[in-house]
Formats: sequence, structure tokens, C-alpha cells
Amino acid sequence: MLNIKYIFKHFFFKSLGPFGYFVFVCHLFHLIYIHNSGGLAQIKDVTFSAITKTTGFSIISFISLYVSFQIIRLIFSKNRVGFVCINFLFLLVYSFLVSYLYTTKISFDFAILISNFYSAFSREALSVIIASLIADPIAIAILGIIIFSVLEIKYKTVSRFSEPVISGKLIALSIVYSLFIIRFESPYDEITRFNQSSYFYFHNPYISTINYEEGSYPFIKEQFKYSSPETAKEKPHIFLIMVESFNTKFVDSTHMPFLIS
Repeated sequence: MLNIKYIFKHFFFKSLGPFGYFVFVCHLFHLIYIHNSGGLAQIKDVTFSAITKTTGFSIISFISLYVSFQIIRLIFSKNRVGFVCINFLFLLVYSFLVSYLYTTKISFDFAILISNFYSAFSREALSVIIASLIADPIAIAILGIIIFSVLEIKYKTVSRFSEPVISGKLIALSIVYSLFIIRFESPYDEITRFNQSSYFYFHNPYISTINYEEGSYPFIKEQFKYSSPETAKEKPHIFLIMVESFNTKFVDSTHMPFLIS
């Protein structure tokens, strides 16, 4: 007979360790914050359907976060330093994505990273990003990393919960997470949302695959061209429109499918 309690205790929770529990406690407080600041707490007439949907998405966010967390832990489990570093990096990335959500009210999108990749790491851009982000999640993550670094040096609190690489388990978790990214919505797990944006960035049906020859200007219409300012009866009206961060994520992609600036 299938022992559900044994499976949950040994397969799901035993390998997490104290650091894993810390990550999930942070996620719990994240859920409490977003629901208090912009979720059910802001709805006057809360329906049973809204409560059910919110509860379901919250549970899904824990599952997707657990699966992604376990995948990277299994991949790096053979090396102690690598295992500890990937755990800390996971928490840092998670805290940055949450901070970005709190600051901008939208999730961090892969298209934003690609569009601003070269300029985002300049000293000026980093100073603006650091100054503008709500730093509480990042500060909590850094504090947790410092504490667990000390515990790791003394008691191996993080690394002693690494598992041997079980290919079957890794494959199963990878398949489940792939389904999450491709088919399911996990609106409260910022890491999965970012990975989903990465997938859809490369599988966007609106991205143009047409290649135009160099020197050709297919969108210039002859009727709008003037031979010269002197011979034209009327001089054209020229408008300069400054556009910043005009990404297809924030406009109707059916009308503006190729514009990313």
C-alpha cells in the first residue's frame, strides 16, 4: 500500500534541510505580502471562486519552486562548494526577482534582460537599479546567506543535505518542471515566471523571421518622399518621439509584434 506520509517525509522534505526551509519560509512571507498589498485584501467582495483560485495558485507556486530548487541541488550535489554556492545563488536570484516585482509591480521578463543586457551592467545602470529596488527581500536573503555560511563552516548545515544524483528522480523532476513552464501558470513563483518568459521569448509566434536585403527599405513609400526641400510645395512636418523601454511585453503584441527598444 502506498504510504503518502512516508513519501512526503523522505522524498519531499528530508533533503531540503534548514536552508531549504528558510527559502520556503521566505516564499511564504512573499505570498502573505502580495496578498495583503495587492491580492485578496484589496477586494471588497471576496468570492469563494477567488479564494479557491488564489489558494490553488499559492500551492502551485510552492510546488514549482520546490521542483526547480531540487533540480539545481541534484545537478550540483557532487561538489560541496558548488552545492552550497548554487543554493545561495538560488536565494539571491529569487530575492532579486521578488524585489523587482515589489518595485515595478510586474514580473522580471527575459526580454527586458536581453534588450538591456550590455547597458545593465555598467556602473551607472547598476547604481540606478540598486537605488530604485525595494531592498528588503535582498537584505533578508543576504542576512540568511551570512548566517548559513557560518553554520556551513561549523556544522555543514547546507552541504550535508545534498543527495546523490539519482538520474530517475532528476529526469522526473525535469519533466514536471518543463510542463510547468510550457503548460501551467504559476503567478506567485517569480523564478518560474522568469523561466516561462525565457521559453516564450524564443517561441514567440509574432517574432518576424523575414530577412530583408541590406540597403533595401521596404517600408518607405514613394508617395511620402520629397525630391528636395526647395522644390517641394509644402515642407513635411517632422515629429520627434522619444521612446524608452517600449517593449512588446507592455503593448499589444498583435499590433506591435516586432518592436523592442
